[in-house]
Amino acid sequence: MATIVAKGQDFEILNITLSATVDTEVDPSASGNRKANAFIVQCRTAVDMLARLTDQGTQYFTIKSGTVLHLDLMSMREKAIYLRSASGTPVAEVIVLF
Repeated sequence: MATIVAKGQDFEILNITLSATVDTEVDPSASGNRKANAFIVQCRTAVDMLARLTDQGTQYFTIKSGTVLHLDLMSMREKAIYLRSASGTPVAEVIVLF
């Protein structure tokens, strides 16, 4: 079990079904034009995920099965991040801190 400490005044919890062929956008501004301070991402099932800063980008970070990505932006990011499954259609659990 892990404990993550991050700063923010508000948060949103998202459960997003991913695809292995198309990037799924996680857009913090979609819920009221807010800027994200941090993203916390994990997968519900035993599947690796890919995180990108651009849609269909060639550069990505692999979130290994059973681990959590804590992306602390500290710059109040207005842009989305993009998630993709390495295989199958798992559900990603995402917390966005504002």
